[in-house]
Order: sequence, then C-alpha cells, then structure tokens
Amino acid sequence: MSDDIYDFHYYSYRKVTCNHYLQMLELQDEMYVGKYPVVGCLNILRVLNKIAKSGVSVEDVMAN
Repeated sequence: MSDDIYDFHYYSYRKVTCNHYLQMLELQDEMYVGKYPVVGCLNILRVLNKIAKSGVSVEDVMAN
C-alpha cells in the first residue's frame, strides 16, 4: 500500500504544477485540525462506551 501512495504522489507531482501540489498537501494536513473532528470522535467514543456498558455487541447494533 505504501508503494501506491508514493506512486500517487509522484504521478500528481508530474501532472500538476508545484504550487497546486503543495496546496493539496497543505489541505490534507489541515483537514482534521480543529474543533469539529475532535468533538465527533469524542461523541463516537461516548456512544461506543454506552453500547459496551449495555451488554449489546457493536455488531448487533450495526446490523440494525
């Protein structure tokens, strides 16, 4: 899989200008920075914790 990532970056670097390629990398770096991704992850953990305490398996909940 890591070879595919390197191939993608090499291909992208050849097909677009250097400025656009660097903007894409900057966007990927900043995508998960901020309040909302952290709040979303914490809410998911709270839900999973409630499911675990209730004794129901996560697979049963996801099947419904």
